Amino acid sequence: LFYLLRRFMQPPVILGNQIEKIYNPVLEAAFQRIKRKVEGKNSGRPVTHRLYHRVPAQYCSLVCRTGFQTTYSSSQDHKYGAGIYFNKNPRNLVADTREKCEMDHLLCAFEAEVVTGLYTRGNRSYVVPPLIHPSEMKLYDSVVDDIHNPEVFVIFNREQGMPLYLLTCSLIWNPGRKTNLE
Repeated sequence: LFYLLRRFMQPPVILGNQIEKIYNPVLEAAFQRIKRKVEGKNSGRPVTHRLYHRVPAQYCSLVCRTGFQTTYSSSQDHKYGAGIYFNKNPRNLVADTREKCEMDHLLCAFEAEVVTGLYTRGNRSYVVPPLIHPSEMKLYDSVVDDIHNPEVFVIFNREQGMPLYLLTCSLIWNPGRKTNLE
């Protein structure tokens, strides 16, 4: 992850501080239960993705203990719904960081296994995924920014996301300095 962040993000200098493996048996059991349920209704299709989720540093220990929550997330526009946002590409984790801070900045992100299952395009008004068919009471498992090439995934049940690694980086903004990080 640190390599990918360095490769895609300039001008900030990205210093990888720490990678911590997360294991919480209670979260794991809840996640596996959801995953089996979604696998049962989506047989033959992959139902999980390895995705990234950024949180403010003060919430990292809470995520490790209780899982992902919308209240622990860094601010989102919520243009795809009022859920928990994950990014396919780690470069998207720092997209709004420059606007928030022109000085040194700590970035905390989780690499997670996320049950995405069957998904559709999100909408700002969603508080749960929409119905698959209006005549049936079955919901999509998640929503995305683009159904053909999704970069952003949104889940509405915290048990659909299992934190695997906590990645801590320092972003150092120095617009006058040229860097060669590739």
